This record gives sequence, C-alpha cells and structure tokens, in this order.
Amino acid sequence: MSCTIRNTGNRAGHEVVQLYVGDPQAQVARPVRELKGFTKLHLQPGASGTATFQLGARDLSYWSSAWQHWVLEGGQFVLAVGASSRDLRLTATIDVAAPAPLLRLDGMATLNEWLAHPEGSQALREAIGTDADGNPRGILSDPERCVVEGNFPLSTLATFPGTGFDHAAVEELTRRFTSA
Repeated sequence: MSCTIRNTGNRAGHEVVQLYVGDPQAQVARPVRELKGFTKLHLQPGASGTATFQLGARDLSYWSSAWQHWVLEGGQFVLAVGASSRDLRLTATIDVAAPAPLLRLDGMATLNEWLAHPEGSQALREAIGTDADGNPRGILSDPERCVVEGNFPLSTLATFPGTGFDHAAVEELTRRFTSA
C-alpha cells in the first residue's frame, strides 16, 4: 500500500505517516485499530513524497492463546493512514480470503471459539441442554451474556454461576475434541 504526502507549507518539514489496520468482523475481541507500520518523510515546501507499506498475513492476524499460534480470519479489513490514530486522513477496505480456522478445542478455547466450531457448537449445546420448550439453558439462553463473556475460556466460565456447565463437563468436552 502506498500514499502520497504533500507539504503544503512554506517550510521544509518531517511527517511521520502511520498505517493502522482494523478487523471489525473478528470472531475475537480486537482493538478498533492496530498500528502496523510507520515511515518518516522529509519534504521541502510544496514537495510530495510517497509512503509505502507492505502488509503480510501476520499483520492481519491475532495471537490465539487457545491455539498457541497466529490466526488469520478472512473478511474485510479497514486500512487507515494518518499522522496519528486520531488524525486519519485516508481509509480503504480490503477483502482477505482465508480458510475458516478450525482448532483443536480445549478448556482454554473461548466460548466464541466453541460456538464458531461446527462440531464444538453442537457438543456444547448438547452439554448445556434445553428447557421443556426447547430453548437453550444456561449461558446460551442469554445472547447479551454470550457477547459479554464470549471471549472467556470455557474453563473459566465453568466457575461462573448459571452457565449450565461445570469443570467436569468442560473436561468431558475437551476429551472428545482433543482425542479426535
């Protein structure tokens, strides 16, 4: 990615051009924008210069403590360039293709990671169960609670009241998915 910077003043000067990346569709909580590069340009009055940035897959990825490696989720990313995170003057959206990450689920995988996994979601829903009307029990009965607590590991949520599962259930779920 590159952009042109112009010195509109009547004195020579330096400008630090910063590149930020945001992933508004991420499955996990991520900052609104992350600094991924910067460069300093010296420009004479009226002169223009080009700031060039190279982005790789790692720049768009996040570290997963559950998976113990970097994860790249496909989708739309927002690129923003400016003098600071509060002075962004150019934005663009890019589409990134990446296979959906499926992981080996364990107790450190978050509620969101379990629910995003096709087999993991089904197993968790079965473990929590439903009421007489077929509605989900426990944490799955409250969508707002799922949003708030979705980035907690399942083993941590097992200690919370009203989740619908305990450590024994997490151990059983983990055994099913780590032995596969």
